[in-house]
Amino acid sequence: MNPHATPILVLSLMLGT
Repeated sequence: MNPHATPILVLSLMLGT
């Protein structure tokens, strides 16, 4: 996965929570 894709997924999980 791209280095930029990781933080995006983390933010998505946080926003989803």
